[in-house]
Order: sequence, then structure tokens, then C-alpha cells
Amino acid sequence: MREKELKPCPFCGRKMVFHREEYEKHIIKNGRKVARKVVEQYYMHEDKEAKCILDEICMPLVIGAGDATDDYIGEYPELWNRRYDNGC
Repeated sequence: MREKELKPCPFCGRKMVFHREEYEKHIIKNGRKVARKVVEQYYMHEDKEAKCILDEICMPLVIGAGDATDDYIGEYPELWNRRYDNGC
């Protein structure tokens, strides 16, 4: 469980949830096919069916969580949690 939760979307108020995807990407290196492990971590709206202003302009709300761990929500999510009205 993450130490701190991400604040809701400032546009629609929906909850943002953490996603982690791992897969192999094949590249050619020195003439040989090599498999590389790719890990993508990000936050997205919890409910994809509800609408947000960003959905209308074809901009899905995704926040990179590159350095997130089980105990840390990540650098970008910490910045996301800073809002104009909370003094940061």
C-alpha cells in the first residue's frame, strides 16, 4: 500500500489509481535480436466510463510514476498533489 494517496483529478474529481505493466520489447543490437524488460508505472482515472474535460480533448489523464514503490507514490505524483490552494 502506498504511503500517500494521490489527490483526485482537479478537473472531474475522480479517483486516480496506480497501474504497473511489465512486458518484453525486442530490439536489434549488434545484428542480434535482444529482449529487454520494460516496466511502465502510471496513474489514471479509476473509472474509464465517466467523462472528464480532458477526455473531450483526447488527452487521457496519465501521470508517470516512474520511481514509485510500495511505500512511495513517486516524484510526479507528489508534484500532482501540490495544489495552488494548499500553499505549495
